[in-house]
Amino acid sequence: MHSLLLLFIAVFWVSGFSGCRPQLADEEPVLRVGVIASLRGPARPWGLATVRCAQVIADYYNDRGGFLVQGQRVKIELIIVDDAFNASKATSVAHDLTTDGVNYVIGPLGDSTVTAAARVLDGSGVFYVHYGFDQVIQSANSLGVLGVPLPEQSLPILLKHLREIRHIQSVLVMAYGTEEGIRQKEIAENLAIDAGLALVPFSSFDVSEETFDLDLNLENLRRKVKRIVAADPEAILLAGCPPEACIILVDHLRQGGYLGVIATQNSQVPDLFAKIGAASDDVYFMGGPCVDEGRSAYFKELKARYLDLAGTWNHEAEVKLYALEFMLACIRQAGLASLEETSVMYRVLPDFSFVDPFYEHVEMIRVNGGMEDGLPWQMQTVIRISKMSGGQAILIEEVSEHAPEIL
Repeated sequence: MHSLLLLFIAVFWVSGFSGCRPQLADEEPVLRVGVIASLRGPARPWGLATVRCAQVIADYYNDRGGFLVQGQRVKIELIIVDDAFNASKATSVAHDLTTDGVNYVIGPLGDSTVTAAARVLDGSGVFYVHYGFDQVIQSANSLGVLGVPLPEQSLPILLKHLREIRHIQSVLVMAYGTEEGIRQKEIAENLAIDAGLALVPFSSFDVSEETFDLDLNLENLRRKVKRIVAADPEAILLAGCPPEACIILVDHLRQGGYLGVIATQNSQVPDLFAKIGAASDDVYFMGGPCVDEGRSAYFKELKARYLDLAGTWNHEAEVKLYALEFMLACIRQAGLASLEETSVMYRVLPDFSFVDPFYEHVEMIRVNGGMEDGLPWQMQTVIRISKMSGGQAILIEEVSEHAPEIL
């Protein structure tokens, strides 16, 4: 499987970078989209979903001769690169894409990788949909658009549910051992206080005690779990934790004797939780299942293509499918000139909205933020919160309208 994945990446790298040349006037127009995804490391499930969502949409349109802009068909070419969930690598691959003249990018994911790549992408005027929560990562003239809800928008919904439905009164917030995780921990703690929850004291001096080590050293992990169980919080909230690390942490917490609610402020992969059986019960996370009822024929075809490609459906795709569709909607609005000149998007993005293509009924997806609001651009996607029960993800909250500003 690993070798096939590397081959998959290599094929798209070669097709994207070796055959590049200036587009001639009589040639059919091509939209070249870079996809910066974490295909190695603990965020690999997120990265694979990002790639596969872009792939099924590109294939759908290319099978029909391209997507339509000003009466002309435009083919989609993906250039897939792996940042390995590493900031230095994200800078390098972003530089490679911009040097090759790529004007549109999906990704990266994670504050540190987005921060690193944004310096390059913004400097080259690239239009990109990213998945980083830090509000200060982008320059004032950035064409980067956040493609997921912020923790400030989604966490209050989760915390309200825990307090009002589960009657949780106290929470211990633990961070994944990165700067990103620690920053998200601080946000989560402030939001928990605002929600009327008490913070369980764990460390008086060193915030690193309230993190899980990156290397997940077994002995250190067991000692930390023992202390957490002794602290006896009603709920534990894991901040900034990617899927493959989250499943390990949850498993160790349960094996160490913690029986309470475990929540994460990040999206997770239910199939991974299902592997630890009943130990995943009462684990809450962002995202999760959405019923197929009311879905458009287009969505159903994309889902079938995704299943053919991956073998299983990743609920992360519920959000990641929007990235390329959003780009195409913007390009249709801006016209063919935007394929080579992204600056026209400064006129498109303010007050931009497009019809959600994944539902039968008309639902608009709005774009919030911008320089006038003093906030980065953000695509307003649905907030979903799920919990695990009996090895299955159960949707418990779904909110389509949320505030664009920090709450």
